[in-house]
Amino acid sequence: MTVYGFSSNTRHDDLKRFLICLCWLCLVATFFFVPLAAQAAFDGNFSPDQTMSKNVNTSLKGYWQMVAGWGLWVSIAGLLFSIIFAGGKWWWIPVCVFIMSLFGEKAVNQIAVWAGFSAVTGGTGT
Repeated sequence: MTVYGFSSNTRHDDLKRFLICLCWLCLVATFFFVPLAAQAAFDGNFSPDQTMSKNVNTSLKGYWQMVAGWGLWVSIAGLLFSIIFAGGKWWWIPVCVFIMSLFGEKAVNQIAVWAGFSAVTGGTGT
């Protein structure tokens, strides 16, 4: 097999090292897309400020609610598929998805309250 575009002097290890460095460079560059992290005056605190934490938590909560809403319907359809077409095999998979969709947000909020995070609203799921 002939590969065009690469020099015959380039070793596989050099290419691998270059790609790893490129991935690290892209990872560091993505942190600078967050304005509060890019232009923040460093005061010795590595955690983001409260407004950024609240916005991220609200955004993730919204995405979780969307996924959980679809997850309930998909799990019900999966359970019916399992019973009707698969003879009851793998019934536990849609049941686990249903339980995670139904109680996942409340469980995560309660664990966050126990951990002492101040940006969550509480264990009530609201």
